Amino acid sequence: MKQALWPHTPTADSIASKTRPWQRKTRPGPLHLLSILLLVGLLLAGCADSTTPPSPTESAPVPTSTVPAQTVTPRPVLTPTPTPVPTAANAMIVGMLQDNEPDTLWPLGTLSDEQRTILKAVMEPAITTLNYDYQAVLFTEIPLLENGGAKSVQVQVPVDPTTGAIAITDTGVYTYAQQFQVTFKMREDLYWSDGQPLRASDSVFGYNVACAPGSGYAMSARCDKVESYEAVNDRTIRVTFKPGLPEMDYFTYYWDFMPEHAWSRYTPDEMVSVEQIAQRLSPSYGPYLVEDWSPGESITLVRNPYYVLHGEEFPLLDKIMFKFVPDAYSLLSQLLAGQIDLVEWHGLEGVDPGLLYSLEENGLLHVHTQPSKIWEHIDMNLNNPDVLSETHPFLGELGVRQALAYGTDRQGMAQDIYGTEFEPMQTWIPSEHWAYAGDAALDLYPYDPEQAAALLEEAGWILADDGFRYKDGLRMDLALYILAGRPLRERIAQLFQANMAALGLGVDVVRISEVDWYSEDSPLSRRSFDLVEFAWISRLEPDGRVNYLCDQIPSQDNGWRGQNYMGWCNEQANTALLEAAQTPLREERAELYQISQEQFNADMPSLPLFNQLNYYISRPGLRNLRLNPTEDITWNCWEWFLPAD
Repeated sequence: MKQALWPHTPTADSIASKTRPWQRKTRPGPLHLLSILLLVGLLLAGCADSTTPPSPTESAPVPTSTVPAQTVTPRPVLTPTPTPVPTAANAMIVGMLQDNEPDTLWPLGTLSDEQRTILKAVMEPAITTLNYDYQAVLFTEIPLLENGGAKSVQVQVPVDPTTGAIAITDTGVYTYAQQFQVTFKMREDLYWSDGQPLRASDSVFGYNVACAPGSGYAMSARCDKVESYEAVNDRTIRVTFKPGLPEMDYFTYYWDFMPEHAWSRYTPDEMVSVEQIAQRLSPSYGPYLVEDWSPGESITLVRNPYYVLHGEEFPLLDKIMFKFVPDAYSLLSQLLAGQIDLVEWHGLEGVDPGLLYSLEENGLLHVHTQPSKIWEHIDMNLNNPDVLSETHPFLGELGVRQALAYGTDRQGMAQDIYGTEFEPMQTWIPSEHWAYAGDAALDLYPYDPEQAAALLEEAGWILADDGFRYKDGLRMDLALYILAGRPLRERIAQLFQANMAALGLGVDVVRISEVDWYSEDSPLSRRSFDLVEFAWISRLEPDGRVNYLCDQIPSQDNGWRGQNYMGWCNEQANTALLEAAQTPLREERAELYQISQEQFNADMPSLPLFNQLNYYISRPGLRNLRLNPTEDITWNCWEWFLPAD
């Protein structure tokens, strides 16, 4: 049985469908590789005797006017040649793996990355989540306590006289509790693809559908927290929570707009299978609408004629086609042949990044990279894995943990693995995050092997003639546990092993099968490791309780539950995280998260390494592909631009 995980903080390793290009190294078949090499040769030969104009700068806007005529009196008027305006391609083709083709576009289920990518072009998100934060799109603003869009009132509620918990029925015993109310105000320039205006009642209809039995709503727990969801008028939605503190993301408690005028004749059970809805989402309100779905081949979206949210000139492309292709090298071949314009990261599984960079150097494609919200780290066991009631003989010393941090070349590690430079993680919250404490507030650990050696010497670990460090006759040897069969983890382990060897520390890599990794006797939950390397996923609301609270340390007493595998218990960090979970104002929560990060870095129970890197490839002329760690690529597809050939 798999170890139970906190629902909001899964390990990246627990998501089997998110295998990275560098995690599963598949080799191209000889025919695939030969065809790619032949195609590259032909393309390079065709370019050899011609002069290719430079590609437009990606960030440059598409020109919308010509250079005005200049008149000089009394000479004749001189009219310079107008600056050419690039002609947009009629359609753009996005390549995806055939195995990842969705079987439905019904938006309420557990969605794959591919489903979300397509859905956001058809049902534009009301709120985007760029850079670990929130931005209003269909609403005039994010409703917050700080701006008056949300408010809290004190109400009298019945309580269970035994437990003190708020009761559903009248018990005759009362107390006062806070009740939150959030008001969403819609923009006025929103229309369905049949010309009907979006109304607040369409979101209420969406709420009723989602919270009804049979809808397959993957987030049904949200329904249980709401007392009422209503349309105040055509442009205003009001949600009233049940008494008690709401979620910290109370401002995301809106429901998808669904066209009441077109879908109300169906029950939620029927909607899941009706082609007009589950396959077409018709009518829709995003920049595009579904024109055709040819199973096993493609999904074609066409411009929504009533879409004016970002201006009447948008979307810039008339069509976007999602084309499903059997394997990664076929996708690459078709992109090089001009049959595909963009390949997202799932479609590059098994492709060597070095090949992509070589093709880019020859002007045949453009490589786009984006650090993801999945981040690698090495947890250090603060207790003796043989006797958990005892301190770890090596890692129980702060100076040793700090030495491991200083002695690990994290930036060099990322450079080696991905072939490009980017900054390592500094703490358990990404530096782009609104809750990041800032470099100045934290103890940082840049690569400094001399400082690492000095800390080890200071702790009494002396380098002997055999190249290893000893203290009181004991040699420091550590076991690093990794999930077997993951090339990324293997490379991290090799590089870490080399870094530690340079310090005189022995590291034995222990590879654990997936079955054992997720079993009841997992070395993580039983804390039978010295060091363990795996990944977490950063959230928009950091939370951190299940990973870093004292009562989340797995032990026999709690049934080996919790994900604080290090055994780290810091009272200041513990208190700060508990208070953050009860603090609605973001500014105050950020201060509490800062305390947690400061204590985490000072104690160094776990070494953050780096975010995993996503690769995308496109034809060189593609503009306005704005990748983001916390949004799908189609979040701004309305402004994608591809010059015509």
